[in-house]
Amino acid sequence: MLNNYKNSCTTKYLVIVSIINQFVMIKIRILFSILLLVCTINYAQSNEGLRDALADLLSKESSLGFSGTVLVASSDQPVFLQSYGYADRSRKLNNSNQTVYDIGSITKQFTAAAILKLEMQGRLKVTDPVKLYLPELKQVSKPITIHELLTHTAGFPDAIGDDYEAISEAEFIQRAISKLGKVSKRNPYGYSNVGYSLLAIIIKRVSGSDYEKYLTEELFRPAGMTHTGYTLPAWDEAKIAHGYRGETDGGRPDQQNWASNGPYLNL
Repeated sequence: MLNNYKNSCTTKYLVIVSIINQFVMIKIRILFSILLLVCTINYAQSNEGLRDALADLLSKESSLGFSGTVLVASSDQPVFLQSYGYADRSRKLNNSNQTVYDIGSITKQFTAAAILKLEMQGRLKVTDPVKLYLPELKQVSKPITIHELLTHTAGFPDAIGDDYEAISEAEFIQRAISKLGKVSKRNPYGYSNVGYSLLAIIIKRVSGSDYEKYLTEELFRPAGMTHTGYTLPAWDEAKIAHGYRGETDGGRPDQQNWASNGPYLNL
C-alpha cells in the first residue's frame, strides 16, 4: 500500500517516518534515535530545541545515506517536517513532503482495522471460525479463528510464493492450507503475511466489495486520507518513490506485476 501523509495530528507528539533504500536494522536505529530525542528533550523547552536536535541528527544520517521523510507533530501542528535523499536517483528527483511511499507491512494495521470495522457493523466476530467465511478451510481439522489470523497464531508460514506471482484466490487458499502448521511447534507465534492475505479475502467476501474499495470507503475517506491506497487515488507518478536494495533500483511499486486492482495475494 502507498501513503502520503497530509493529515493533522491529535496526540502530544506523533512521529511518522517514511524510509526508503535502508536495511531493517538501519531503519530501526534511525527510528529509535528520533523517538529518543522526542522523549528526552526537556518538556519545558520550546519546540525549537526539538527541531534543532532533529535537524542535526537527520543531517548526519542523510550524509550516511538516509533517504526519506520525517514528521513530528504536536497538538495538530507539525513541529518538524523534512525530506531527505532521492525518490528517484537516476533522475535526481528529491524526496519531498508530497512524496508517496510504499508502506509495506504497515498495511496490516489497516487490514486489521477493516476487520474490526466489519465487527462493529455486526457482520462478523473476531472469535468466529475462519471456515465460516472461507469454507475451503473446512477440510482443515485445526480450528482457526479470525483472532488467530490477526495475532499471527494460526500456524500459517510467513510466505508461500513470490510477492509478484500472479496467483488466483482459489490457488492461494489451497496453497496456504497445504503449508498450514509448518511453523515452529515450540512457539505459537509465527509472523505470517499469508494470514493477512486470508484476512483480506474475508474482508472482500463479507463486505461484498473489493478490498481496497472497502478500506477507502470505510477507513480512509472518513479519516481524510485521500493519498493512501493501491490504484484508487489519483497518483502523480512523478511523486511515487522508487524502492532500492543497496544500489539496485527496484522501480516504483506500481510498476511491478500487479493485478488491475493492486498486488496479487502473496503481497
